[in-house]
Amino acid sequence: MRQDVEELVREGMASIPEACQYLGIRRSFLYRLMERGELPWAKIGARRVIPWKALRRYAAERLVGVRDENAAKGGGTV
Repeated sequence: MRQDVEELVREGMASIPEACQYLGIRRSFLYRLMERGELPWAKIGARRVIPWKALRRYAAERLVGVRDENAAKGGGTV
């Protein structure tokens, strides 16, 4: 298994209801994100689960008006 995939799942997996609650979105939109490949997921038994790290990354990539260290040095925002 690739190291990046192992890193992605190391922190555990969220159920569909947990992921919806964390992102504040409806189940149908979450499934659309998974179908489009914007969120990785796994099927374990009959359940689909999403890595917590992927959920945090998805949310962080959509923050508006937040400066990070690299942007601060260059004067931009994320």
